[in-house]
Amino acid sequence: MKKYYFLREDLFELENRINKLRSKVKDLGTEQGEANRQSTENFGHDDACQEAIYQERVVTLSRLNDLILMLNGAVVIDPKGPFDKVRFGSIVELSNRKRLRIGSYSIFAEHPIHTVSYNSPVGLALIGKAEGNEVELFGQKLTIVKIT
Repeated sequence: MKKYYFLREDLFELENRINKLRSKVKDLGTEQGEANRQSTENFGHDDACQEAIYQERVVTLSRLNDLILMLNGAVVIDPKGPFDKVRFGSIVELSNRKRLRIGSYSIFAEHPIHTVSYNSPVGLALIGKAEGNEVELFGQKLTIVKIT
């Protein structure tokens, strides 16, 4: 099973998204049943509406299944110092004044600092670097000013 690494607050956000998608799938099933009933009453004249709801439900179910797989492979990481190098859970201050949080696999809880995934190109460029190291990000050379 593939592992997905999460900060605790990001795992909580993943669980919230799964619950919302489950609710949406249920609502779309109800809508689909109603559209099917109306199509039957109108001798098939509302099939486009029924098809649109069906397609939305298929897409939603696919996303839900992807997130459930992530949840099943979730590993929670509670970062503890020292933060002498950039790693999962670090907050990195760059010379252009941007502050980035190295977070979970594309699922981010609301956070006052912009979060990038640990496996994104930006995350991969920063991980393992120390204060004072230069990195090329956003088309420019930047220096890591501070890691917390």
